[in-house]
Amino acid sequence: MFATFLVSGGYGQTPKTPLPANSNLMCIEKLEMPSYPLLAQQARISGTVTVDVVLSTTGSIQDVNVRDEPNPPRAGDGVLRTPVFEAIRGAVFDRSCSGKTVNLVFVFELSGTSIGSPKQTVAFGSPNRFWIKIEAPHFQP
Repeated sequence: MFATFLVSGGYGQTPKTPLPANSNLMCIEKLEMPSYPLLAQQARISGTVTVDVVLSTTGSIQDVNVRDEPNPPRAGDGVLRTPVFEAIRGAVFDRSCSGKTVNLVFVFELSGTSIGSPKQTVAFGSPNRFWIKIEAPHFQP
């Protein structure tokens, strides 16, 4: 399941809080939200993945720096990184942002317990934070 967010600096709205100088969220034209990895669901791993995307002079991805904080610590050794990398690889950035760094924070959370297919939700919080929540799988003893 992917949710797509189209980000634009227009619409005549003023953000409630100013964007930090290093978030550069206005450089994103299209970004599909990552899905919660099945392995992370089964292992009950939650956590935060912070990404700095360095844009080249053409506005394409030059470099990606990732920091993750899984919970429990050291769980899954980057299992939450994979869907984030896939989302970043498919993102479209504004060419006028050449040389800038785009900072994004993805928070993966387990909430509740599912009996059937787990329900995933995605939310956005200013300035650059995305929450990917899913119900934890129910295990029969």
